[in-house]
Amino acid sequence: MSSLNPHVTVRELIGLLAQFNGDMPVLTDGYESGLDDIKNVRLVIAGKPRFNDEWAGEFEVKQGLGKSDFQAVHIGARV
Repeated sequence: MSSLNPHVTVRELIGLLAQFNGDMPVLTDGYESGLDDIKNVRLVIAGKPRFNDEWAGEFEVKQGLGKSDFQAVHIGARV
C-alpha cells in the first residue's frame, strides 16, 4: 500500500498472496467475528456512505459513479 493510495491494489494483493502456498484456502471476514469462504469476486463502484459525518473508512456499493466514487474489486463472502 503506497502513502498516496490507501487501498491495496490488485497487483499488491497478488504479491501478498504469492508469499503463501498456492494450495491454501483463502477466507474473508464473516459474520461478527467469524470467517467465511469467498463466494464471489466482482467489479463494483464504491464510495463513502452519503450521509455519514463520522466516516471511519467504510465504503458502500454505489449504483453510479459520483464525484468521489471509484471502481474497485470486491471480494465477498455473500452471493
